Amino acid sequence: MMIVRCVLLSLALISSAVVAKDQNFVGWLIYPTQAGSPSIELPTERGPWRLLRPDGSLIVEMTQPRLKPGYTFNFGECRIGGVIRHDLVAMVRHVNAREWSKEVEAVWIADPEARHFIAQFGKNIECRNEGYGV
Repeated sequence: MMIVRCVLLSLALISSAVVAKDQNFVGWLIYPTQAGSPSIELPTERGPWRLLRPDGSLIVEMTQPRLKPGYTFNFGECRIGGVIRHDLVAMVRHVNAREWSKEVEAVWIADPEARHFIAQFGKNIECRNEGYGV
């Protein structure tokens, strides 16, 4: 029975690696003004979010949350308390007529020291609409 479990686990790991290899990823520095900044990497389709060291090695991986209908994931340019932050991913509903969207459902802030993404409600957060003016 133990051998069967090991074989199944190995097959699952191999298949997930093959799926990940065929995907494209979006990535950005979480502290763009600092040399040697960690980065966030997200798949363009579906898959785990990754927080990476400057050398590209994995700090932590997180399962992608389920996206609410009408919302999209905003990649790293949101204001919290008026300060632009790049260390997060936000679930936001954009309005085409606005550069900054206030309909932020939730954010996940990358914390490389604690080695995880911190989930928070989107209250008092606004995110740049990259499609504004296009």
